[in-house]
Amino acid sequence: MSIPKWSKAVTPLLSHTLDLPPSCMEFVPRSRDKLPCFQTGEYFVVGTYHLETESESVMTPDVGTKTTNQPEGSEPQSYLDAKPQSRNGSLNLFKLTGHKFRAQGQKLRLIQKVSCPSAVLDLHFHPVFSSTLGVVTSTGSISIYNLAEELVTASHGDVGDSPFIYTLKHRVTHQVFSHDTIITSFAWYRAHGESNFKQASSDLMACTTSSNAVYLVRLNWVVDHEDCTGADQERHYHFDILNGGQPINKHDLEAWCCTFNSEGTVYSGGDDAKIRATPLVRDPFNKAKDVERQEVARQTVFSGHGAGVTAILVLPLPSSPLGSTLLTGSYDDYVRVYAEYDFRPYVADTRPKALAELKIGGGVWRLKFLQDYPVTAVSGVNVKYRVLASCMHEGARILEVSGNQMGEWKIEVLASMKIHESMCYASDVKPLNMNPPLGWDEPRLCISTSFYDKLLCAWTFDPKHEVETPSDFGGELVGVLNAS
Repeated sequence: MSIPKWSKAVTPLLSHTLDLPPSCMEFVPRSRDKLPCFQTGEYFVVGTYHLETESESVMTPDVGTKTTNQPEGSEPQSYLDAKPQSRNGSLNLFKLTGHKFRAQGQKLRLIQKVSCPSAVLDLHFHPVFSSTLGVVTSTGSISIYNLAEELVTASHGDVGDSPFIYTLKHRVTHQVFSHDTIITSFAWYRAHGESNFKQASSDLMACTTSSNAVYLVRLNWVVDHEDCTGADQERHYHFDILNGGQPINKHDLEAWCCTFNSEGTVYSGGDDAKIRATPLVRDPFNKAKDVERQEVARQTVFSGHGAGVTAILVLPLPSSPLGSTLLTGSYDDYVRVYAEYDFRPYVADTRPKALAELKIGGGVWRLKFLQDYPVTAVSGVNVKYRVLASCMHEGARILEVSGNQMGEWKIEVLASMKIHESMCYASDVKPLNMNPPLGWDEPRLCISTSFYDKLLCAWTFDPKHEVETPSDFGGELVGVLNAS
C-alpha cells in the first residue's frame, strides 16, 4: 500500500521549479512599516545555495546531510569534512496572486532574482522594520536589503491588480567573519511582552558558524538628513561583533541554529547534540559598554538529543529568571519540549530535561510558529501552539504542541506534505491578516521547498480535518516522559 503524498488536511495549490537549490525562505511579515504589500503577505523571499563542483551530485556535505556512501543511521557529514569549494546563490522575490485558498486562479510570479556571489544560508526580516531583510552567507558576510515600492510596468508582466510592486534593494554587505567561515544561521532579538532585558532597538543578532562558535552581532544604523522622513532618509549600515570579537559560547562541533528569549538569553544548537543557553549579563545596546565575556560556568547545557540540534523555538510562556521552555528539532527525527528548569512539584532534579517528545521522521531541520502567539499571562493554564516543521527527508509537517508550565506536554502531527522528492530545508506559512486575524480553525497557506529537485510547492492546511495517527506518518508518540 503506497503512502499518500499529502494528508487529508492538505490541499496542493501549485508548484514551481527554481533554477538553484532552495536553502531558506520567509514571507514578508504583516505590516509594521504601514506598507500595503505587508498587509496581504503576498510576497516571500527564497534563498538558494549552489555548490560549484565538477560533479553537481556532491553537494550534501555543505548542508549537513549524508553522502551516498555513508551507512544508514550515521551522522551527516560536516562542513569541515568537505574539501574547500566555491558556492554561490541567489535571492528570489515571489508574489502570490489569486484566491488564497483555491487552486483555481492561483498564480505565482517571480518578481525579482538577485544573484549572490556566495551561497545564502539563512534570511530573516527585521522584527520591527518589516521591510528590512537580513541575509547570511557561506563566506562570513552579512547583507541588508530593503523592499522598495515601484510602479508596475509592462516589463513586470501579470503581477495582479495592484499598481505597485515591491523589489529588493541592496543596502550593504559587510565581511563580518573570515571568508572561510560559513554562517549557518542567525536570529534577530525580539522582545515579547514585559521583559527585564531592556533594549534601545531590535538590532541585535545571534549568529552560528561552521567553526562551532556562536557570536553576538549588532547592526548599527546611521540616518542622514534626520530632518527628513520616509523615503527621503538615507540609511547607512555596519556591523559590530560584540563581546570583544569573541564568541559567547562554542559547541564541540558545528553550531546549526540559535534564538533568543525575551530576557536576552541566547539558545544555540549544535552537531554535538547539545543546546547551550548563554545569558547576556550586560546590555549590548549600550554602546558605551561591550558585552562581557561569558564564563562557561554561567552557561546551561541541555543534553538528551540523539544527534545534532538543528531547530529551537522558545515557547511564549511567562518570563522566569529560571529559564524558558523550548521546542527543539534534531537530526535524530524527534521534536521535543525541553524545560530549562523543571517546575514539576514531584521531581527533585530540576536540571534541563525533555518533558515530551515525538518521532516525526526525516530529520527536523527548522521549526516555525504558524502565527505570533501572545505570552500566556497566567501560569498553569493550558496552551496550544501550531508549528510548521521542515523535515528534510520527509517533507513538511504541521504540529500541535499543547501543555502548561506544570510540565504536562503533548505533541501531535496534524498534517503532512510529502510531495517533495529530496531534502526539505525551507518552508513558511503566509502571515495572518492584521484586521481581523484568522481564527484558530481557518485554513492556512504554506510554502515548502526541496533542495535537489529545486521544487517549490504552495498548499493549504485545513485544521478541521482529523489529527493524523502515528501510523499515518511513521511516527512514534512518546508523550510525557519519565520525571527522573
